[in-house]
Amino acid sequence: HADLKVALAAVTALGQIGGDLSVQALVGAVDDSRVDVRKAAVASLGGLATRAALPALLKASLDKSVRFEAIAALAQTPDLRALDAYLEGLGGKNATLRDQCRKAVATLGAEALPAIEAKMEATLLSNDAILELQRIYNKPVPVTDWMIIGSFPNPCPEPFPTDAPATDKEFKDAQ
Repeated sequence: HADLKVALAAVTALGQIGGDLSVQALVGAVDDSRVDVRKAAVASLGGLATRAALPALLKASLDKSVRFEAIAALAQTPDLRALDAYLEGLGGKNATLRDQCRKAVATLGAEALPAIEAKMEATLLSNDAILELQRIYNKPVPVTDWMIIGSFPNPCPEPFPTDAPATDKEFKDAQ
């Protein structure tokens, strides 16, 4: 709609209604020429948390004017295809976005590790993102399966002579 208020109200209503038709209309609104409408559409798609919106949200995450909202929306539906967006969010200054992205990466778990390790080897991650990744993946794990494998020869000499006098006899002072 040409009126900004009407367009924003429609986008918000579609986000509350949900369903396939709403998602299709919101995906179209992500490409609107007005930034406010794009932001509202991206936020509504994030609230719907549907995988059908993933391609549009990935495209929106490349647009600087709606990047923050797009990354937050992508974090609502963790998907390996959005890993780059999550890693960008992990390295950002916004604590809420970092937390959302941390949860998304944690949900992906081991599935995301090969891609993350490749980015680390190529030094493509910020120090802040690496710190957040350490918080996700460096969890203490209890040792649940262990066994004693036996005694080993002691390479050190005995600390006291083994031929010392017997201790079961009574001691008499030399004086």
